[in-house]
Amino acid sequence: MPTERFYRLAAEKQSAIWRAAFDEFASEPFEKASINRIIQTADISRGSFYTYFEDKKDLLHWMLSDVIAQVRTFLEQEVDATGGDVFRMLERFFELAVRACGQDDWFSFSHNVMSSVNPEEAISKIGMTEQGESDNIVQYLYKKVDLGGFRSQSMDDFRIFMETAAAAMMISMRRFYEGMPLERVVSDYRKKLRFLKYGVCK
Repeated sequence: MPTERFYRLAAEKQSAIWRAAFDEFASEPFEKASINRIIQTADISRGSFYTYFEDKKDLLHWMLSDVIAQVRTFLEQEVDATGGDVFRMLERFFELAVRACGQDDWFSFSHNVMSSVNPEEAISKIGMTEQGESDNIVQYLYKKVDLGGFRSQSMDDFRIFMETAAAAMMISMRRFYEGMPLERVVSDYRKKLRFLKYGVCK
């Protein structure tokens, strides 16, 4: 993650670095992305870059953490907006995410970085697997969702449910990146949620 020196930069300069990196990662696969092009676009020196980040993967992790913070905020808002319906919340989030990734350069950015991100690490960053943190999103949602229809209402089982829902979401997103039409991708994830809700056995 960024050093303290990076966080002392003006917000405008941080945004310039974020945008320059986004454009580069959207244009090139992660392995071919160039730090030189990023620093030229952001108008910083190479030496400065390495006082802010260890390498381009460290830069990417910072960018993803920023996106994930927005995801957490959305989920917290949606669980209230849906009256605690966790399935509707997940469906609305997926539809928003997949439509956003289909616009502008977000599709290319998401597609190019997907192979460089460990899914388990990404889930952990959202707060699906870490325990004991006061800001853990699963702990927050556990207290807010309507668990009346769940066979088990334990925190451990709810965490497993959320991990499974997140993994299913990533699989559906990958199909979108591989060329599946948007409406089919949304339908695909809705079906996964139905399997989670109702099961597949008689």
